[in-house]
Amino acid sequence: MKWDDDSFQSNVVAMSNILKRLSYMDFPECTQEALHYLSRCLRKEAGSIPGLGGGGEDYAVEVSRDFIHFARSPKRLTAIQELQLLEILCSYIAEQRETERNAVFGIMFHGEPALLKVNLLTKIVSMAMSIRCTPVLDCTALWMQEQGCDSEPVRCMAKSMVNDYCQLFPGVIPTFHALPSISPLFACNFIAAVTSLYPCNSIDDIPPETLVEHVTNWISSDSNLCSMSMHPPSGVGNYRMFTYHASSPFPGLTNWCVKGPVLCLKATDNNNKNCWGESASSCTNSGSITGGAGSGGGGGGSTSKPHQQLFSRLQLGVLQSLLASHAANGIHSNGTSNNGANNTPTTTGSGSSTPNASNTADDPFTAADLKKTSQELIEICNRLGLSPDDETYLCSVERLGQIIQVALASATLRARPAQLTEILQLLPANRLLKLMKVHQNSYPAM
Repeated sequence: MKWDDDSFQSNVVAMSNILKRLSYMDFPECTQEALHYLSRCLRKEAGSIPGLGGGGEDYAVEVSRDFIHFARSPKRLTAIQELQLLEILCSYIAEQRETERNAVFGIMFHGEPALLKVNLLTKIVSMAMSIRCTPVLDCTALWMQEQGCDSEPVRCMAKSMVNDYCQLFPGVIPTFHALPSISPLFACNFIAAVTSLYPCNSIDDIPPETLVEHVTNWISSDSNLCSMSMHPPSGVGNYRMFTYHASSPFPGLTNWCVKGPVLCLKATDNNNKNCWGESASSCTNSGSITGGAGSGGGGGGSTSKPHQQLFSRLQLGVLQSLLASHAANGIHSNGTSNNGANNTPTTTGSGSSTPNASNTADDPFTAADLKKTSQELIEICNRLGLSPDDETYLCSVERLGQIIQVALASATLRARPAQLTEILQLLPANRLLKLMKVHQNSYPAM
């Protein structure tokens, strides 16, 4: 017992000396020294501070809090100093080996995400995008999956990015358009986050048109993009502060494809304008919007409205991505991912059935996701007074049917016959759904 007391006292004294030494330094020297200190700790032993024994994470987090986030500093950093801080952090993370940068990033942003942490991380992401710093964005992507892409901190960061790149300065920042080429994993998780942020349940939560255009272009250019987050990359799990959870953008994208067109065409504000500022009468008088898979993924038809064509392109991109996900799962089913990580299914343990809830490593979405989307579509159409014969309603049902059909046929959705029947019975009958009911027993079971 005497030895334990002596060890504890030694730890306290050593930590006090470390913090005191850093407190005597000015910015940016204190931050640079704090980062070097964390590196030395991690090189010696992951999660252990040299000379302090076990439980080193607490000490490391305290150093990060005081000399990286400056959470307890009486003086705020100036704008120039804040820019220096972002440059220091981006440069430092980019220079580290993968496992080490994941560990340091985990120390800085792990745990309860206070607003101070989220604000700093959002600024780091913007800096990383501007200088095309892949390591920083990859680390942030892992943080997003640890927190949950539908969690409030991640949604807050995603909302800030949408404001900056899609609303305040749309079309003038090429780095946002090139995001998937800088970090495919971050782009995939960003899509999962924004589809949670804009679930398309009312005119108030429809995504900005520019955002839909970016996402459509991304997944149309790379059918594998939506599958990037469903398999753990290398370097994850080597440090216990990062917990990897699979995350899929497919449920949220399905919401956009199915519910978005209905709201854009039928839901209006007090000025008879839809969510994207178009006259409702000009939308509904554009001609038929009913179309099948041969008309660009469903819902294309003869309409000349750009936003309807946009949703048709998005639908086609989702269908192609589901097929690509099936091909990717064929690789991962052998037990290794593209980078050699073990393919062990992971869940969040929350049991949530929200649109972006984590699935197993092989499942883009679940039967519960599709049932929820079906129920919400029906609720929206009832709220807007649409009959089951309304062509806008039928178009959305057709699109949902196409997604279900492709997912089942490609084994990217595993549903028991009873689950599939429950979903199909919710929706107005059409030719595609009737065929699916007839052949439902031929689809892979869960």
